[in-house]
Amino acid sequence: MKQVESTEAPYVDLNGNPIEVFFLAMEYYNLILNRTFAIFVTKQMICGAKVIGVAAAPTRSYSNYALMWRDPRNFISQDTIHQYEGIGPESPEFLSVNKANFQIKCSDVTEIKFVGKKKASMGAIPHTGSLYIKTSDGKKRDFIILADQDGEDIQNRILRFCYSVTINPT
Repeated sequence: MKQVESTEAPYVDLNGNPIEVFFLAMEYYNLILNRTFAIFVTKQMICGAKVIGVAAAPTRSYSNYALMWRDPRNFISQDTIHQYEGIGPESPEFLSVNKANFQIKCSDVTEIKFVGKKKASMGAIPHTGSLYIKTSDGKKRDFIILADQDGEDIQNRILRFCYSVTINPT
């Protein structure tokens, strides 16, 4: 019997549509503020949907609460998901849902690097390190990988779709 290989993407966007890579990350904004994004990688773009604003460190120490903060889905505001209903991450409407949303063409990404060093400024917020992305216009973004997500795996999965990218060794 011939085995058929699935062509379905392994992840879904906020509407349940298949995409290639998905992860949750926070980016510093305006010195002390931050924005939390659900980041989707399609075959053409890296797209970020702002899902909450400032992420506060968990204050309770009992085990169920601590475990809750290890799951990246708990960083997504359920109220926010409704704003994205029927809107794909590559669509022009995606950018109008929130002014912080972004779309980066894979062809514009020149460097990417995951650094598994924790940031002291993140306090007790669970994170695994930072994914740095540089674009052809010289802009650099620092996405802090939230909860228990494998940053090196995320980097490698993005590299499969953004062919022009190099891994920055620094």
